[in-house]
Amino acid sequence: MNSIRKYPRLRLWSSRVSSLLLLVQRSPIIQLILPEAKILGGSAIADTATIAITTVVGLGAYDSVAGATMVLQASPLVGSTATPAPSVPAAKGSNLSFVYKISVSDTPGSFQISGALPTGLTKATAVVSKTQTISGIPTQTGAFPITLTAWENSNNSGRSTSGNFTIYVLGFTTQPAATTSINSGSTTTLSCAVTGAAAGATLAYQWYQGASGTTTTPVGTNSASFTTPALAVATNYWVKVSSTLSANAVSVSSTTATVNVTGTVPAAVGSQPASTIVNYGGTATLSITATGSAPLTYQWYQGMSGDTSIPISSSNSLSFTTPALTANTSYWVKVSNGVNPAGAISNTATVTVRNPFDSWMFVSGSGVPSNQNGPWDIPLGDGFPNILKYAFNLNPNIPDIRKLTVGAGNTAGLPGTALVSGKLRLEFIRRKGSPGITYTPQFGSTPGVWANAPILNTPASIDSTWERVVVDDPAPAGGRRFGRVAVTQVP
Repeated sequence: MNSIRKYPRLRLWSSRVSSLLLLVQRSPIIQLILPEAKILGGSAIADTATIAITTVVGLGAYDSVAGATMVLQASPLVGSTATPAPSVPAAKGSNLSFVYKISVSDTPGSFQISGALPTGLTKATAVVSKTQTISGIPTQTGAFPITLTAWENSNNSGRSTSGNFTIYVLGFTTQPAATTSINSGSTTTLSCAVTGAAAGATLAYQWYQGASGTTTTPVGTNSASFTTPALAVATNYWVKVSSTLSANAVSVSSTTATVNVTGTVPAAVGSQPASTIVNYGGTATLSITATGSAPLTYQWYQGMSGDTSIPISSSNSLSFTTPALTANTSYWVKVSNGVNPAGAISNTATVTVRNPFDSWMFVSGSGVPSNQNGPWDIPLGDGFPNILKYAFNLNPNIPDIRKLTVGAGNTAGLPGTALVSGKLRLEFIRRKGSPGITYTPQFGSTPGVWANAPILNTPASIDSTWERVVVDDPAPAGGRRFGRVAVTQVP
């Protein structure tokens, strides 16, 4: 009678023939079961049919059944990380790094590529890990199916396993026409076509106005064609086409398409110059857009729109930068061409100039609370209002109560006093031209009674903004005397 012996994960039935030989690989997985060689002849061969393998839990590295070993896509991933889609999206003219790997821990002896790679791509030659890379900048478009095989040994020998992939290289088959001419006020339709989008990918089109690569003015819809608006001047366009598969996207940019405009269109103002605000002594840049057949001529004027009494020389441009301004000033521009020699006039743009004190606070008073930046506010609680700090070059952002030392050459501080030859001397600094304020030196015998004192000497210049003033008390020497500088804001 036949007998049955049980082993972990393997069950065998014996036969009349001689014993069985078990071949076991390094791992605990039984790989192959063979009868002894002497059963391979005679009538005993028929008895081999009684051999049955009921359980084999796995196969070793490089076996090609049951998914024991696979060549997988590592980057770019375009699908499930468990079973990546065998698609490798790329774009003509853009760098590609396609990384693939074998799903076992052992490093293969060699990798092999079957199938033609697109021009510009090469495979890494040395095998240093279980991953391998195909990289470069493809210059061909289309679909390129390849088979990647990992071999157990060098020189593509031993056991092996393979994976099939397709490299899709996106590129234009039809570019938008490089040059198109239309009549003024007409439209034209630009179009393109691409090939090499990955299987299952989504294509998207974005048209732009300007030279290729300039994305500041997107136009058009998600379509392979774009119809321009009615044009009066030559205009450039281009299109970017993107192919997206899962979270991976590649894109290509077209060349520039120029739409030339023929015919004659009168000059006209498009966007108007905008009014603005500047600091005392600052400048402003005003600009417009204009339409009409070239060449266009621009003439800027100072004054209200239509007033040509103050033309501005060297202003034949879409934009104009004012000189340094100390008072509110208005400007406008006239645009003309051969069809409209009288010209089209713009609206008035007024440049409002902050008064000197407000300009000083705007630039210097960043730390002053917005509700405490008036001339007589004391935001820092040091007893001196903002107008005095403006008058005597003190810092509005910190408690600053510096005082001048008479004769020491200080460049910032409150007025200082000293006795010189028995008389009271008053020294202070002031802004040249005193913009927005007046300075009045005064003396008195009591703090409540003051008399203005004449400035008899010439102020000494400190720099382009400040000068130093020294005033001696005109009263005879002797007795108690007081001095001060009265600061008054000019409306």
